[in-house]
Amino acid sequence: MNTWMRSMVVLLIAILIIPSIAIAEKDAPEKKEVVKLKYKNIQDELNSDFVFLAEIGEIIDNGRQQKDGHDLLAAAMLLHMAEHATGKTSAHVTSAALLDEIAELAKGQKNAELAQALSDFYAGKSITVNKAKANEFAKLAKEYEATASATRGYGWVKIENYSSYFVDIYIDDWYEGTIYSGYYAYYKVWEGETELYAEAPYTEPYNWYWGPRWVDLYEDETYTWTITD
Repeated sequence: MNTWMRSMVVLLIAILIIPSIAIAEKDAPEKKEVVKLKYKNIQDELNSDFVFLAEIGEIIDNGRQQKDGHDLLAAAMLLHMAEHATGKTSAHVTSAALLDEIAELAKGQKNAELAQALSDFYAGKSITVNKAKANEFAKLAKEYEATASATRGYGWVKIENYSSYFVDIYIDDWYEGTIYSGYYAYYKVWEGETELYAEAPYTEPYNWYWGPRWVDLYEDETYTWTITD
């Protein structure tokens, strides 16, 4: 076999086996300033008699940490009612900004249920009317339901925590739990593009974070992401 033929054979073998090889990459942390709303007196900013706002900051903090769009939507509805009743907004968070945040979360998670909840909210089934937003999220809900029901393969993501912190893990904007320092975990995910993100909570006033990192995962492939100090 001549040199050209041998080169072609090697190239074809590489193309066939590379997708199944486990890939490993490392990331060092960055930091971002985090404002914990539980320390802000939103109730007094709007109306000190509105007892339903007493824990609103902590509800939002927890919803953000766990990427729970339904908790955030509940908080946004409470804020919206308080803003409407008082004609005032908080200097720290508004219902409009929170709704935009929830919209991005629904899109990042491709979350049909959350998109439908937003559609219902904007359609006036809750407390406000925005037909354009209602139609936008009704369409997204159908799109995400179709994607979820389609036949796709799975791959695996292994995340190794070699940092000094315990970290919260997010995959495609879904909260997947916590990995403690020195441990690792495997996650089963759809093949295709996947977004990885990790954040160390309770390191105020800054939170250390890693990513986001986008991975194009093949079926049955294992991708290893190592986070370090």
